[in-house]
Amino acid sequence: MRGLKTEITFTLLLSDGTAGYAHAMHRITPKSGDVTITSDNTTHNQTINTFVNNGYGHCSLELTAEEMEAERIVVYMIDQSRPKMWLDQAIIIETYAPPIIINYIYDVLSIRRKIFI
Repeated sequence: MRGLKTEITFTLLLSDGTAGYAHAMHRITPKSGDVTITSDNTTHNQTINTFVNNGYGHCSLELTAEEMEAERIVVYMIDQSRPKMWLDQAIIIETYAPPIIINYIYDVLSIRRKIFI
C-alpha cells in the first residue's frame, strides 16, 4: 500500500542461472550499492535497507514508508561484485491508496453524479 512500510520477498538465482538452493547461496551477502530504488521514474537512489538472505535463495527487503510513497516503484538488485554471485533483477511495485482515501474519492464522485444528474 502506498506510503506504508512494506517487506518484499523474492528469490535470487545464482550467476550460472541455477536456483539458489546450492551450497554457494549462503555466501551471498549484499554490499553497499547492490540495491537501488526508483520512484515514479525518478533518479536511482540506494535503498535505506539492504536485502537479507533468508537461506536457500529466499531473500527479503524492507522498504520504508518514504520509499513506498509513489505510484510505481522499481527495486533493482544488481550484484556489484566481480565475478557476479547472482543474476541481476528488478522488482516492479504498483501501489494504491489506503482504503480511506479510496472511499473518499468514491464519495466525492458519487456526490458529483448526484449534483449533475
